[in-house]
Formats: sequence, C-alpha cells, structure tokens
Amino acid sequence: MKKSYPVLILIYCTLLYAQFFNIYSHYFEFTNSDRVSLGLSLVIPFFLARKFIKTTHKKLKITGAVLLIVIPIVVQTLIENLLGRSDYAWIVMHVIIAIGGSIAAVMQTSQWVLPPLFSIALAWAIPFNLEESQIKYFDKVIAGIETRKGSGQIVQWKDDYWLHYNDELQFSTIDNHVFSEALIQPVMHLEGQVRSVLIIGGDNGLLADELSKFTSINKIVILLYDQDYYDFVTEYSEVLQIGRNNKVMIVNKSPQHFLVDTTPLFDLIVIDLPEPKRVEFQQYYSEAFYRLCFDKLRVNGSLVTKTASSYIEFEGIDKYYQHMQLAGFNTLGYHTQIPSLGQYSWAIGSKKYSTEEMSSSLKQVKPKVSTIWWNQEAMKMMLSFGKTSYFSNMVYQSAPL
Repeated sequence: MKKSYPVLILIYCTLLYAQFFNIYSHYFEFTNSDRVSLGLSLVIPFFLARKFIKTTHKKLKITGAVLLIVIPIVVQTLIENLLGRSDYAWIVMHVIIAIGGSIAAVMQTSQWVLPPLFSIALAWAIPFNLEESQIKYFDKVIAGIETRKGSGQIVQWKDDYWLHYNDELQFSTIDNHVFSEALIQPVMHLEGQVRSVLIIGGDNGLLADELSKFTSINKIVILLYDQDYYDFVTEYSEVLQIGRNNKVMIVNKSPQHFLVDTTPLFDLIVIDLPEPKRVEFQQYYSEAFYRLCFDKLRVNGSLVTKTASSYIEFEGIDKYYQHMQLAGFNTLGYHTQIPSLGQYSWAIGSKKYSTEEMSSSLKQVKPKVSTIWWNQEAMKMMLSFGKTSYFSNMVYQSAPL
C-alpha cells in the first residue's frame, strides 16, 4: 500500500469533521465533550475497520468509493432536513461519519480516495444555507430579518413555529390563541358595538386577526413600531397561522404625533408594545400617554394594555393602574399563564364602567364569538390575583445574594 494513502484518508476525515463541525455548531452548544465525541466517531471506526476488515474484492471497493463520494454531498441537506424534525438527528450525523470512516478503511489503494476528496471539496463549495441567527436557537430557523429597529426570526419545531423579535418570544403557533383571546376578548365583551379600533404596536398581526372575528368593527388602524418587521411577518402569515383583515389601515407614524394630530375618535385602543424595560418604551406606560389615549376615545370608549409579564413584577403592578386612573380611566386588571410565554397581565381602562361593574360583567360573560380557549371559567380565573406581593417577596427571598 502506498504511503500516501493514510495521508489522503486523514485529509478526507479532517474535511468531513470540519463540515460536521460547521453544521453542528449552528444547531447545538458545541462543548468540549461534543468535540471529542465527534472526533472519536471519525477515528474509532477508521482504525477498527483497518484492523478487522481486509478485502481486495473489486465490487466492495467500488461500493466503498461510491459511498465516500455520496456521503459528503448529501450529508448537509440530510442533516438540515432532519434537524427540526427529529430529536435524534445528531445520532444520524455520527452514524454517517462512522460509515464514512469504516468504508475509508476498506480502500486498499490511494487512487480510490481521490474522488471522495473531490466530492467533499464540491460539498464545501455549496453555500451553507443556514440563517446567521441559527446559533441562538436549538431548533431550526426558517427565516430571519434585520431591521433598523431590531431583528426577527421564525423558528420551527416539528409542525409548529415560534416568532421572535429582538431575542424575545412574541408567540408560538401552539398557543397563540391564548394570548390574542386573553388580550382582546374581555374588553370587546364589555362594549356593545365597537366600530373603530386603534392598535398601538401589534406588529405581529395577531391582534388584528383576533379582532376580525367581530363583524361590528369596520376600521382597524395600526400604528406600527417596526414596519419592516410587520412586512416580514405578513410574508410568512400562512406559516404563522395569522389571517389578514381587509379593514386594517397601516400608519407609519409615532403614536404621540398620531394621537395629537388625528381628528377621528375610537371606540377601543389596544396597546401591544414591549415592556418598559428599555427607556424608549417607558413613555407608553405613563400618565401623559394614557391621557392622550383618553382624549382619542369616544365617551363610552375603552383601552386595554399590557401591565406585567412575570411574577417578579407583580409587586409594582399597582403603578400601572395609578397612571391610568390619573389619566381618567376606571381600571380592571387581569392575568393568565400562557404555556409558551409564561405569566402575562393586562389592564382595561374604561370611560364608562366602574371597576366593580367591569368585574361583575366579565365574571358572567358568555362569548359573543367563537373562541378556542377563552370562556367564563377562564375569565374568572384571570380576574383572581391573590396577594400579588407574595410572588415578588418569594422571588426576592429565594434569589442568591
């Protein structure tokens, strides 16, 4: 056997390892143990085969050469399709490498390795078709976008999809109905006839889709935070299971300027913006902003907005109500647990109904439209908070110093 043969085999195995490393590191947290495991899956089969498999059979050598040519070419497409569909894709990766190493050991002359080396060079020339943001996620990213204000990704797991924006989960197709129904249905059932709605935020289109269930609505105005992100979600609306409402009018203008400049009044204002963790969003949870909203509602109008999304914030939840009350609203808070998102809380502000009237009405509510999750029993649960300070105290006391 020529001395160059082991060198060629080593080159082949190194290139194959590098290719798998490229794929593996995009989908998994590639630890030192992973590196060792991947390396052993190349080395062990090679040496075992060299020791125990000896053949000069021409057909076997031809079969081995074909496999070595095919493996590098098909492995990338195969793994990309398996990842996101199977929890055992990494096993398939190692099996393929083991086959490659074993067949390489059967080859008896160096010329048999030249075609596989050419094939793996061809495989590396094929564009590595993975989203740049894939490294952030365990499951497969099927689409992504970078905008002036942030970034969005759609992640797939089996037949379901997760929408992320600025590294925060917006919703999942598994339970997106829980979020949209919890936010829209209670306030819509307090009002008799809602005809015009203003959505501030709502870039993912979920709320407009939920509002489309109500035939009384003839106009929905959406003040977008990120127009490019909204267009991106619209492009994948079928995958994300979001319907499109022909009553929607998109306005690309700051909420403050719109509320000051616009003349028409609304029956309902829905605020769906990121939490005030960043300074730029704190203004949308202030008394001044709620006053602007109050002035753009008809005499019997209502507002609904997010207040908190975790137990740790429940200790200060009253400040949201206070800002709304100082702006002139009567307030009612409610919350629920969304499996994919966690704990979320909202507040309704009404110009017509008192807190007691809203609470009494919602505890006896009967859905006006078809819902998947929300009903009277769910609403009663959503209105029950217990001692909200308990959750904050528990979190703070259990947190390490």
